[in-house]
Amino acid sequence: LTGEKMPHTLALMAKNRMDLMSKMWKLIHPKASKNECDEAYFIGALSLLDAIMQVPLRQILEEFYVSPDVKEALLRHGGKFGKLFRFIKAIEECDDVLIDRFLRFYKIDKNDYEKILYETSVAVNRLDEDLESMT
Repeated sequence: LTGEKMPHTLALMAKNRMDLMSKMWKLIHPKASKNECDEAYFIGALSLLDAIMQVPLRQILEEFYVSPDVKEALLRHGGKFGKLFRFIKAIEECDDVLIDRFLRFYKIDKNDYEKILYETSVAVNRLDEDLESMT
């Protein structure tokens, strides 16, 4: 990504990750606390900071306090959010094998998954239109 479209594209990718992380976390853990859902959302928000700031993510995370769960997910796809973050990246990479394995492991109904994908794409498209109208 280069030029003036880069921030726009990264904003859309971040929005997609934030929404997918929080919605999928809630689907997998229906009784999740608001704090956990916020942490999942936050992982999506932080996940592209290295591309935006042109600084390694590890260095960025050392500058701010983030929970060990958030740091572990972002840097190693580990901790309680790691599998979900890897799954979100698999969606971006169209890795059907990993996607299917994740859905089976968590016993996620394909219709529920597709509904979340649709809701997220609608929100991303709305943001895209808003950003376009500002330029």
